[in-house]
Amino acid sequence: MKKSSIDLDKAYVAYNEGDMIKTRYFLDQSEKKGMVSDRFYYLLGKWSLDVGKKRAAVRYWWRGYKKHGCWECKELAEKVY
Repeated sequence: MKKSSIDLDKAYVAYNEGDMIKTRYFLDQSEKKGMVSDRFYYLLGKWSLDVGKKRAAVRYWWRGYKKHGCWECKELAEKVY
């Protein structure tokens, strides 16, 4: 669990640096290790929107809201949709 949390932290760092390839890599690693949380779906949605996958972004944000109570995800999904 700790390793997957570290991967998610690295994904946020890569995203903030603008490295979309590394962001997706670390998101994938986190997901493989079972670390899917509100933070995970929030960032996956942001990444999806930035790479031009608007429908996927909205879908991930709704999942984050419904499964993990991510209120920010709900607000973004409503705003983008």
